[in-house]
Amino acid sequence: MAQITVPGIDNRIPTRFGVCERNGAYKIMGLHSGEFDVEVQAAGYSSSSKGFMVTLGEETENANITLVAQTTIAGVVKSHGNGRLENPRVMLLDASNQVVLQTVPDNGGNYILSPLSDGSHSVKASALGMKSQTIANLNAGDRADFTLSPLIGKDEAISYPNSSRGDRLTFLYWLEEDATVLIRVYNQSAELVWDWEGPGIGGRFNRHHWQVSGVAPGVYLYKVTARNNQGSVSSFKDGKLTVIK
Repeated sequence: MAQITVPGIDNRIPTRFGVCERNGAYKIMGLHSGEFDVEVQAAGYSSSSKGFMVTLGEETENANITLVAQTTIAGVVKSHGNGRLENPRVMLLDASNQVVLQTVPDNGGNYILSPLSDGSHSVKASALGMKSQTIANLNAGDRADFTLSPLIGKDEAISYPNSSRGDRLTFLYWLEEDATVLIRVYNQSAELVWDWEGPGIGGRFNRHHWQVSGVAPGVYLYKVTARNNQGSVSSFKDGKLTVIK
């Protein structure tokens, strides 16, 4: 059974109480116009609340609330500016920062990590082209909400890992619109070492991989340009990368 309480934010009326039906529906009667909070409590779940407005003579919007079982950690992952996230992931970390549980948020950014072991936890959220965030010292039943910021500016193209010690290096860049992308890599003598040309998708971060297993160690300069469907060409800031063997 869930108990509903409605304290008026302006404290002009007493708190109202209600009980959820089996399907989770509830109704609070006798409210005047104003701003209110709905708080829901249920055994085995963390309490949760949501604000809403009441205007006499108008239908009140639904105040839908999701309760979090106390064997879970849940929350929302969104981007700064509420843009669409590419390949978002939420991970539960152990004391050594190793991933012990991982999930993918739904289309609204909501996620649930379950089941959890006893003790405190750390949760990390990441997405393509965004700075990852970690929240530590969380317990079962807590919420962990994330707002991720871009890793790079829209006029930048980066390569990672940099320095590269493996067989593959990745270029990452943002495209405002669909375009044909050209990546060129030069050595210290300004000689072309590698290039790639291909399609890019607008409104998102794009990435392309370069196999560097046969590339000599050293420092290289790279240039990235994008040509849109109207033929206009834009250039990203030039960058340097290092290959180590």
